[in-house]
Amino acid sequence: TATSRSLTGLSANTTYQMSVRARDAAFRWSAWSSALPVTTLPNPPPPPTASASGLSANGFTAGWYSPAGVTGYRLDVSTNSAFSSYVPGYQDLDVGTATSRAVSGLAPNTTYYFRVRAANAGGVGLNSTTVVVTTLVPPPESPVALMATGVTVNGFTANWQPAAGATMYSSP
Repeated sequence: TATSRSLTGLSANTTYQMSVRARDAAFRWSAWSSALPVTTLPNPPPPPTASASGLSANGFTAGWYSPAGVTGYRLDVSTNSAFSSYVPGYQDLDVGTATSRAVSGLAPNTTYYFRVRAANAGGVGLNSTTVVVTTLVPPPESPVALMATGVTVNGFTANWQPAAGATMYSSP
């Protein structure tokens, strides 16, 4: 007397015709119902191929490629390879159909890990391989120019305060 039945073992992304008939206590069968088409969902997409570019002291650009039929991507960024914690705002981040995302607000000279998943009507696929990115060491502070000394008719001595992290100075 059930009014539904699960059918399993069917092929993905395939159209089937569904119809039903009834039987009474005297084992008499009704005519078949109208056939209705039912299309199973496609398989989730395969993992995207991911890479990083645009590396700076405070971020990078995460990029990826996946085959056609993808309806969106999900991005994770973490400071550990197990992804047991996430950079705030970068856990299962829905980036729509974009194939890259600028990741910003990161700490300089720090290792980060990112991965991405593709989605379609069949669901969210598996993670890409994990990409390891280390942000750059920031450049030194700008030195502060001081008044010139030893001014003569044909020269002077340029002076400045030292800049943290500087190993060399240059002037125009």
